[in-house]
Amino acid sequence: MGCTESKPPEPAGGRKPRTAEPEDSKHGGKEFAPAAAAEPQAKTEAKAETEAEKVPVKKVKIHGMPMSMNCVGPIMLASVAECGELEICKVFEGAHKTEAFTQLNAYNHIPTLEDGEFSMGESNAICRYLALKYKPELYPPTELELCGKIDFAMDVWASEIDKLHAKVVYPVGFPDFYKPPEDLAAAVEAYIAALDKWGKTFLKDGKFVLGDKLSIADFKVVPFLWAAMCCEPKVDGLEVPAQIKEYVNAFFGAVDAAKVMKKCDGYAIAEWFEDKDKLSN
Repeated sequence: MGCTESKPPEPAGGRKPRTAEPEDSKHGGKEFAPAAAAEPQAKTEAKAETEAEKVPVKKVKIHGMPMSMNCVGPIMLASVAECGELEICKVFEGAHKTEAFTQLNAYNHIPTLEDGEFSMGESNAICRYLALKYKPELYPPTELELCGKIDFAMDVWASEIDKLHAKVVYPVGFPDFYKPPEDLAAAVEAYIAALDKWGKTFLKDGKFVLGDKLSIADFKVVPFLWAAMCCEPKVDGLEVPAQIKEYVNAFFGAVDAAKVMKKCDGYAIAEWFEDKDKLSN
C-alpha cells in the first residue's frame, strides 16, 4: 500500500502482454534445440506463468485520506487483501466535490471505493464488500454467529461511541470543524467509560473481536482507538484503558499494513495529531 500521491500507471489488464512464442517451442524443441535444453526452458516458462498468475491485480482504489479514521480501515483492508490501495483524495482542496468524484459517490464523502465499474461509499459497507469479495476469512459469510458478533461490535461503535469520540478526539485533529464541549472533563469521563465497556464486551474472548482471529471489526475500530491514544497528551484526563491499548498494539503486531497509521507522507493519524494544539475549553 502506498502513501505517495502519484503512482506510475499500471499496464492495461494488470499484466504485461506475453511476447511471441519462441520458435523452438512451436516445433516441440526438436528441430532447434536438444530435448535436454528445451525441457528446462519449458519448465522455466511454466513456472514464470504460474507465479504471474499468483500476483494479484491491484485494481481497487480507496479514495480517502489516511488521517481519516473512517478511511484507514478500508485502506488497510484493501492492502491485506492484496486487491487495492489508497488513492489520495484531498478533501481540503475540494477533490471530493468534483464531477468525477460525484460519479463515484453521489454523497461526496470519503472513503469511497472504486472497483472497476463499481463504486460505493460508507466505511462499514466498504469493509464488508472487500472482505466478502477478496478476504472472506475476515467476514466469513457461512458463519452467521461470527458475522453477527462482528456487526455488533462495529455498529455499537457507530451508534454508541462515535458521538463521544467526536467530542474528545475530533476537536484535537479537526479544530476547524469540531469544537470541544463546554464540560470537557465530563465528556472525557464518558468517553473513557464507553471505551472500557466496548473492550470488556467485545475483547473478552482474546486479542481481537473474534478471539485470536482478525476480522473487519478490528480494521474498522482500531484506527479510532489509535487516534485516541495519540490524543492522550492533548486532552487533560484522557487515559485510554489498558485493555484497549493492548488490543491496538496486538493489531499493529499482526497487521503490517497498520503502519499507515504511523507514517504516511505527513497524513498518517500519528503524524496528523502530533503537531496539533492541546485541547481546552
